[in-house]
Amino acid sequence: MAITLRSSAQNAYEGSSGGSFSVAKPSGLANGDLLIAIEWLDEESTFANPSQSWDVTNASPGAFPATHPHGRVHLKRVTNAGSEPANYGFPLASYGNKCAQVIALAGVPNSAEVAIAWNYGNFGSSPYTMTAPNASYSGSDPAIIVGFCPIVNDVTPTITPPSGFTELGSEMVAPTYAWIAAGHSYLITTGTPAAGPRTGTTSTRDSGYPHWSAVTVALPGTVSSPPSGPESGRFFIAYI
Repeated sequence: MAITLRSSAQNAYEGSSGGSFSVAKPSGLANGDLLIAIEWLDEESTFANPSQSWDVTNASPGAFPATHPHGRVHLKRVTNAGSEPANYGFPLASYGNKCAQVIALAGVPNSAEVAIAWNYGNFGSSPYTMTAPNASYSGSDPAIIVGFCPIVNDVTPTITPPSGFTELGSEMVAPTYAWIAAGHSYLITTGTPAAGPRTGTTSTRDSGYPHWSAVTVALPGTVSSPPSGPESGRFFIAYI
């Protein structure tokens, strides 16, 4: 069974510690779907716990500079779609901007690992490029999701995804003071696409804080050899 995009939902927020922030449940959710939530926070590495439980949470490495956006990926297999909440909460631990997207994928094999990889960098001169790293998965016919989060300082950029990728929603910008923006895109394909980093661009950035962060989430629709044990940055989320 091939992986397909069920749906996705997103939101952006600017507020204070403990502020209520949530993303709506993706539409059409069904048992066995895999939920992938990507969460970004401006120049902060301290995240509050999500309001709901997730099977796996993977955060951007502690080596990320304090000046760059920080991120987390949450994973969850849907076992009872009817009992899923109408909204998934991602409160703030301190004052700041936050962007989050929840993506529902159908047809993810039970034996598929989810690979997650992070990257960060600084902008040079235009074009303002950002690089999502390679995330190695075991198999073929993958779904690959990339996320970019630049510091933009109160403007709405156009974030152009890597070649061949389709944008998920639109650029996420907080409704008041927008310090960061975020854009996610996906590729679902057959065979084995070329491995390696993937580059996107933003139409603008903050010249005083020319920083960006990026993440790649990848998983196979056809599993060639299930892993024999745990591997760094790779997670096994089965549907029972």
